[in-house]
Amino acid sequence: MCREGNSWNRKRRCYYIPKNSVICCHNCGWYGAPVKWVMEIEKINFSELAKQIETGDYEYGVHINEQPVRVNTDDLPKDSINLFDKSQLSYYASDPVVRQACSTIVSRRLNTAANKPKSLYVTLTDYVHKNRLVIPFYDKDGKCSFYQTRKLLNTDDKPKYLSKQNSEKTLFNYNNIEPNADQLYITEGPIDSFFIKNSVAVAGIQERSQQLFSATQQKQIERLFLMQPTWVLDSQWQDSASRMKSEILLNQGACVFLWPRDLGKQFKDINDVCVKFKIDQLGSEFIQKNTYCGLQGIVKLKQIR
Repeated sequence: MCREGNSWNRKRRCYYIPKNSVICCHNCGWYGAPVKWVMEIEKINFSELAKQIETGDYEYGVHINEQPVRVNTDDLPKDSINLFDKSQLSYYASDPVVRQACSTIVSRRLNTAANKPKSLYVTLTDYVHKNRLVIPFYDKDGKCSFYQTRKLLNTDDKPKYLSKQNSEKTLFNYNNIEPNADQLYITEGPIDSFFIKNSVAVAGIQERSQQLFSATQQKQIERLFLMQPTWVLDSQWQDSASRMKSEILLNQGACVFLWPRDLGKQFKDINDVCVKFKIDQLGSEFIQKNTYCGLQGIVKLKQIR
């Protein structure tokens, strides 16, 4: 479905995990049951699929109870534990997954970051997001409108990041933006946005796609950005997807932070820089010094290999 970017026909990125009866793509983050996969690949609805099974078009028929896909209106994954709530932490203090989540938060400086969200969570029971760090996306009213989860355990065979299913992406840190700020930033992933004041995150990019935002994100952008924002992606020296997306953005007339060689060769993203130098914020002066727009940026990008 996503053609797997530069990995297409060269490197395996899509996996079927029989013991969990799920299929997942490590490129675009798609995650779901085999039935849903077949419907999306074959471009058929559930009734058509059920009819094919009943008529024996498939070698092995299975019985399926028809259930329409519902919009996911849950704020958070099932039984989410607030890791910024001392009383909840005290109750789950002996749980190894909660302890690992807290360790990750501290080691990645997520608890002290200048632009962190008001809460981070972990769930021990949710079918899809069990034992993963939950990153909430709050809207301007402070309601969780979307979320992503990040892998915590080495035994987790799902992709590093998973998004809320059956729900359209919104902007991360939208509620933290100051509308009258001098400069606004857009990062690729939510964790980088933790460390840049007045920044939002789009929760992942497709390197070859011309589309930058979901429909909801586009509406948020139109309401929020009164000036041209600066895109801060992963290091173009290390990430081919970031390099491709940077070129697309620059050709569209956008302004993009281009990593200087010394940092770009050493670090993959903003979080890595802040962890290494033990800082909780990347200053806007440094970002603007290395920001390029249009043709100037395209020429500069050509120097990055």
